[in-house]
Amino acid sequence: MLAIIPAKKNSTRIPGKNMKLLCGKPLIYYTLKAATDSKEIDKIIIATNSDETFLYCQRNFPHVMMAHLNEWDFKGSVIDVYLKILEDTGELEFIGLQPTSPLRLCEDIDNAISLYWARLADCVMGVTETPFPPEWLLKIGMSGTISGYFGNEVKIIDSQKAQKAYIGNGAMFVVNGAFLKKNRTYYSNNTIGYLMDRMRSVDIDTMEDFYLAEKGIKDLQNEGYESGKWA
Repeated sequence: MLAIIPAKKNSTRIPGKNMKLLCGKPLIYYTLKAATDSKEIDKIIIATNSDETFLYCQRNFPHVMMAHLNEWDFKGSVIDVYLKILEDTGELEFIGLQPTSPLRLCEDIDNAISLYWARLADCVMGVTETPFPPEWLLKIGMSGTISGYFGNEVKIIDSQKAQKAYIGNGAMFVVNGAFLKKNRTYYSNNTIGYLMDRMRSVDIDTMEDFYLAEKGIKDLQNEGYESGKWA
């Protein structure tokens, strides 16, 4: 299967995020290594508008194909980037791997792709359990008063008895290209969740996330993890 790694140059909260060193290696390295070690991926395309990222990938992962995009290509949704690559390559399905999920293992990638084929899904996406019930979410009004996020009544609910809730973690999307082109969404009644624990679901958006990922990689290395797969 084709893997597409979208790696735009600019990041609002962490400038140069994809090339920022994480445990001595650029952030994007971990996704490239996991994709390279995957048994289910046979082609990798980096879609980037960054000269630095472009040159790094060429030098360190010469087997990877490069799509050197411009700023305009990244103005819309990442879905636009995926559809552009699909149109250029003629591929029918793909797995999208964002560089901001460095703790995603190659085993996660292979398992998600296998699930996609087994279920003939529109999409298989990484999900993780939320740390608290959605009933605990609040809104704060203009006057500072609190109300329940899903209504005026704040529900007091025992987290141990609450129904489990999940959220997409952004780590990967295995997608049918025709479905994505027609609907421009990952969600349908045939979208399947691939469950990942919270540590492997770390999605780097802030420096706090970055420090958490650093700790996570060090912890996993102590357990035999090596840059994308179990050693």
